Amino acid sequence: MLGIALLAALAIDSGRLYGKTFFRVSIFLPYAVPAVVASLIWGFMYGNRFGLVGNINDALGITLPDPLSPPWSSPRSATSSPGSSSATTC
Repeated sequence: MLGIALLAALAIDSGRLYGKTFFRVSIFLPYAVPAVVASLIWGFMYGNRFGLVGNINDALGITLPDPLSPPWSSPRSATSSPGSSSATTC
């Protein structure tokens, strides 16, 4: 398997192969797609108008804060959480 990967890498890197960009994208695409799909699924699940938060808002008749709004998703609040600070203290 390692030999096949080495040959494929050398073929893509050589100047003789036509469609070099296509082969590079076809190798990289399987690594990029799951991250994009996962972020879209989390966005749909925690959307305020639809998904889990929206259904709780409709069912209980209350207004929950939108988890994707700026006060909840700011970098300051993410770095000041107890979970992130407990891992760095000795």
